[in-house]
Amino acid sequence: MDLSTTTATITSPVPFTPQEHFDIVDQHNNRIFKLVPRNVVHSKGIWHRSVGVLLINDKQELLVQQRSASKNIWPNAWDISVAEHLQPGESYLDAAKRGVSEELGISLEPKDFIRVAGPHKSITEIESYIDKEWAELYRVSLPDHLVKNIQFCDGEVQNTLWIPLKDCFNGIQHTRQTIQALLPNRSLEQESPSSMALTTTWLDKELKLFSQYLTNLDAKLNPDTEKHFPQ
Repeated sequence: MDLSTTTATITSPVPFTPQEHFDIVDQHNNRIFKLVPRNVVHSKGIWHRSVGVLLINDKQELLVQQRSASKNIWPNAWDISVAEHLQPGESYLDAAKRGVSEELGISLEPKDFIRVAGPHKSITEIESYIDKEWAELYRVSLPDHLVKNIQFCDGEVQNTLWIPLKDCFNGIQHTRQTIQALLPNRSLEQESPSSMALTTTWLDKELKLFSQYLTNLDAKLNPDTEKHFPQ
């Protein structure tokens, strides 16, 4: 995957949570071996690391999650299956494994994770909130017996939905419509601006990376065909 930078600018106030410390890196993703409070990292735009996980079931559906209403940042927002900041000294893979366990209550082995993209630069600016990350993205094929074990842990997630993969690669508006169709009693338009901002930023960005991965994989497996996944 190329190391292109994804940048998003959104206007929405975001409160800070000061208790967590990040292991910061430089602009080339080299560790500086210094711990900095989360609120300082996000107010000063200091580079740090994060990881995302796309969980796919046997029906070729992607799990999306709705963040807890008690979250300080983007409560109630829809996001990819799992997203985590790396803890001090933690590898991308270890953070992915921990995130799946903490957020969804599922224990997976390192071999279950396939790297889709990264490390790549990702920049999100929301007024005084500047999130500059070196991120990796993984996918996991989740069998039915593990899908049944999903539970919301530690107040991280309040709801989940399974979206057909075929509905995920036609832009964020189409993805939002799919989510809306699965939530007949709620309107996404009633979500707070920050919630919709996060959905537009993160979900669309990660799906584009995954689509690119699938396209590249299909080209390698079927070099003599013209079939590609939609961008």
